[in-house]
Amino acid sequence: MRFSEYLAYFEAAATSNKLIGHTSENKRFFSITIDELLNVQKAKSSEISLYLLPPQIKPTDALSDNVRKVFIGEFLILKNTNAKDLSTIGAVLDETQDVAEQIIAKMKNDQSKFLMNKNHPWKIKGLDLNTVSITMNGPLMGACYGWGVDFQMNQTWTDKMLINNADWHNDTRFEI
Repeated sequence: MRFSEYLAYFEAAATSNKLIGHTSENKRFFSITIDELLNVQKAKSSEISLYLLPPQIKPTDALSDNVRKVFIGEFLILKNTNAKDLSTIGAVLDETQDVAEQIIAKMKNDQSKFLMNKNHPWKIKGLDLNTVSITMNGPLMGACYGWGVDFQMNQTWTDKMLINNADWHNDTRFEI
């Protein structure tokens, strides 16, 4: 998965999910950058929001013959509440957990669709449900509660490990 695909996928998820309901007028999707963090403070409301964290890419190797790229993604599903009582916080946690699980189910479904049709718009591949973890978060940013979801997608990367001479200057100090 490329970064642009990662960003587009989760923005579409935030837009399509009825409980999040992201639109350009009612922003509920945030990719976590410094600018977005400033917007989060302005947009804090009692609506559910999806916060996409930067991904990690981890190359792995099995004796140099099976190079893989592990794409590690993470997002938060949070809702602001000014409540201090546990029953209200518990209701927010239940609601945000439902949304987190809906997105995981959608990712798994989109992976199945992509495997059947390589022209499917969402290129979710290599999602391993055994790597998914859902962790309670809160209070964050004052009074936001919800869930963080970590996941991994394991993909072939062997073709990226081949050297293309056209990518390099001809420099005798650094021979290819």
